[in-house]
Amino acid sequence: MFRGFLIQVGTRLLGERYLWPITVGSAAVFGLSHLYQGLSGVFETGAIGLLLAVVFVASRRDLMLTMLVHGFVNTISLSLMYFGLIG
Repeated sequence: MFRGFLIQVGTRLLGERYLWPITVGSAAVFGLSHLYQGLSGVFETGAIGLLLAVVFVASRRDLMLTMLVHGFVNTISLSLMYFGLIG
């Protein structure tokens, strides 16, 4: 919903020609909102945020598909943590 809100409102205010800068900006804001996780947390969540924002835009702003991809990413991450393959 974070990407949906920022991208939708941003393009309404600034126009569709700013779609990709707004998309990248939404990922940056999302990453920075995880500053409490340290610099690596900012970059990791920012990168995942950018991936999900691209999915959102590429799917003609289908939030349900973005939510499913997000769930898939979380499932893989939690599985890797459970098996001790990532910290």
